[in-house]
Amino acid sequence: MKLSIPKNPFIFFLPLLVLYLFIVFFLHSDTHYGDENRYLIFANNLLNGIYSPPPPDIDLSNGPGYPILMMPFLALNLPLITISLFNAVLYYLSVVLLFISLKRSVNIKLALAFSLFWGFYINALEFLPVMLSEILILFLSVLFLLLMLHAFSKGDKPKQRINLIAAGVVLGAIILTKTIFGYVLLVMIVGNIFLLIFNWRIRMYQKSMMILMIGFIVSLPFLIYSYSLTNRVFYWSSVGGNNLYWMSTPHENEYGSWMSFEKKDLDTLNLHSQVKPHYFSEFSSLHYSNMLEIFKKHGVEQDDAYRDAAIQNIKNHPVKYLKNCYSNLSRILFNFPYSYKLQSPDTLLRIPFNGLLVMLMLLSLIPTLKNWINVENPIKFLLIFSLIYLGGSILASAETRMFSVVVPFFIYWVATILSKTIKFNFKIEEGTSQ
Repeated sequence: MKLSIPKNPFIFFLPLLVLYLFIVFFLHSDTHYGDENRYLIFANNLLNGIYSPPPPDIDLSNGPGYPILMMPFLALNLPLITISLFNAVLYYLSVVLLFISLKRSVNIKLALAFSLFWGFYINALEFLPVMLSEILILFLSVLFLLLMLHAFSKGDKPKQRINLIAAGVVLGAIILTKTIFGYVLLVMIVGNIFLLIFNWRIRMYQKSMMILMIGFIVSLPFLIYSYSLTNRVFYWSSVGGNNLYWMSTPHENEYGSWMSFEKKDLDTLNLHSQVKPHYFSEFSSLHYSNMLEIFKKHGVEQDDAYRDAAIQNIKNHPVKYLKNCYSNLSRILFNFPYSYKLQSPDTLLRIPFNGLLVMLMLLSLIPTLKNWINVENPIKFLLIFSLIYLGGSILASAETRMFSVVVPFFIYWVATILSKTIKFNFKIEEGTSQ
């Protein structure tokens, strides 16, 4: 049976858009979930001509990427659900763009299979109804993939140049949305400079450097702004110390999962979203006094206090930190385990998706390494980019949504390698008897 796909994939995947809109209508709530309130505050701050509160209460918890997207909706006083509905549109577009990317390198059946895998990816679907940056960053990742494929393709040089510039701009948008990629960018730039010194005529390294530098230029205004507040260079976020503190915990019954609350929550033991009630006593005995000292500080000084405590924990308990890194890898892939929380069967929903993807990644690793010289240049770039990002994420507390950001890159890599190295035959040959 021949598989027929309309020439216009935007039409073919429209049922997914209907599904995503239904999920938003059914699950959206104007009661703010998690970090939604913080994004709303930042977006309103931007509408009022500021971003962070002034010193000493500096707050650079996240980059301005998603608040910028929210600004038009708030400026027009549209219902908050419209922001979530736009999430549905962005994710639908990510599926279409991933299909277009895959169709460049693999057959139509494989392209459709992996696109539908992404279309029903549970770790992304759960963020459709909420006003968080996850759906935006997933869309930007797929767009970056497509532009990278065009930028490194053979053919019309003016079009390559346009796609190269566009890829750099999208990379800058990724950094402004998830500031951890700012540090990935710096590592990539340093590595690329080293490669250019010895291979300055190789076009791949020249293109890579141009994309990286454009991404840096796009993110530079935010860096200048953060420097004006903190007098620190490359200060992307004010929550890095907090993140590392929880990751470095030396206590045996804690697994390095991130906790986020304010002093008022600690004073009233209003920790229900972070700590289940029967764990309050244990949590308080281990962290209450430390938290009281840290909360005496504000802004950058509080970030430093968290970081200093974390570094001390790592020095004093390096083996426990390595155990936490191992738990962190499990959280990145399967959203488990978490400190002070009862585990939920919902975790089992993630295992088929990420378990299958990790298995295919391991299967693709050997042919990739053996044939590295023949691997597409954009795949090389995106694999190194993703591995640096995941390596850094493992060292600081992370969740499965951090892995989701680079899943489109891994999907394209796996699909391309499998299509060129492995052939599946599901036909059972008739046996012979003697």
